[in-house]
Amino acid sequence: MLATLNELPGLLEWVRAQLTELDPKTALLCELAVEEAVVNAMKHGYKGEPGHIELEFSATRDALTFTVKDKAPAFDPLRHTSKPDEGVGLVLMRECMDELHYKRDEPYNILQLVKLKGSEIM
Repeated sequence: MLATLNELPGLLEWVRAQLTELDPKTALLCELAVEEAVVNAMKHGYKGEPGHIELEFSATRDALTFTVKDKAPAFDPLRHTSKPDEGVGLVLMRECMDELHYKRDEPYNILQLVKLKGSEIM
């Protein structure tokens, strides 16, 4: 998809459709985490310039995984410490999901957001 905020409503509708087996609160917080990952790639990775983002979903017996791929400059959010003036996006992703995994596979940044089945958001 194009990395523009105009694409966000359709993307979030698709994300919600993947989360139907979770309780509503957990599903909403997972949706927020995925939204933050995508918006961060748009705003900070591409800095508002044209670009593409790929969003994939997979489910196993134990977990639901969203994978966000972009071709923006390399950025590992797991090594980043948020500063007070930078917002709460990375903190939100860490708090809402059970696991986050990042790797750089040229030319892609690949961020996986994992929600373990049976876990609840506290």
